[in-house]
Amino acid sequence: MGLVVVGFGLLNITIWYLILDKLIYTPEHMRRGLEFLGLTLVPKGMEPGHKLVEITTTMITFGMGASTQALFARVGGGIYTKAADIGADMVGKVEAGIPEDDPRNPATIADNVGDNVGDVAGMGADLFESYCNSILATAALGTALSVSVLAEKGMDPLKAVLAPTLVAGLGIVLSIVGIFLVRCRKDATQKNLLHALLRGTLSSSVLIIIAYGHIASYKQKCCRHIRCNHTGPFDCTGYCNSCPVPRASCPEGESANGLFGFGIGCHYRSGKIQTSFAGS
Repeated sequence: MGLVVVGFGLLNITIWYLILDKLIYTPEHMRRGLEFLGLTLVPKGMEPGHKLVEITTTMITFGMGASTQALFARVGGGIYTKAADIGADMVGKVEAGIPEDDPRNPATIADNVGDNVGDVAGMGADLFESYCNSILATAALGTALSVSVLAEKGMDPLKAVLAPTLVAGLGIVLSIVGIFLVRCRKDATQKNLLHALLRGTLSSSVLIIIAYGHIASYKQKCCRHIRCNHTGPFDCTGYCNSCPVPRASCPEGESANGLFGFGIGCHYRSGKIQTSFAGS
């Protein structure tokens, strides 16, 4: 599902950019203006330098639509899942006296459908929204900066639009390489399986660090861009999701467990801020 989410995300962003660039914000429309049903799509006499700003700002609405769809998929899927789960448990355990998720209970089918809606479709929509919004927001901010500041240095504003898309596409290719590096034996233990998954993740991270370093330094020095991109792989997410977890399973009870987990989250936020500040 992960490759489908990122693939459709990049495909949609690319298609919408080509439509806006080749069909809407054409030189003829920028000179004469373009209206549709009384709405001004392209203002008359728009300067060519503001074309990319208008395109990236318009494409943010695509991310807003993806966020709305993800909201309904997550919330609606969660409600459906919980309703089906409660209904199946009440009928099976209370009335019929059969175990949970027993195939003799027809409501178990509805429970499984609810799990697919909430945990598969809802999570996929949520990832799609986050992935697209991160690319579109970066392109919009980079374009606005390039028009106001970087244009004075002779830099092409189009690079600000292509940079996040290029990094995302490069990440997809190197993630596929990491997938093929996940290998283990048939009699592998859980520890071996986790190490195999970690090997694929670390391999993709190292490859994208090397590849992006070559791309960013091509024909010009972009050390700051390289540092900003490299703060992601060196983030402390993996540590906070692995090492403190056994200590979080404390025997004091649910309240202490919740407070300990909240403290781990605060430490992670602090590390995230520090790595982002170091790369800026």
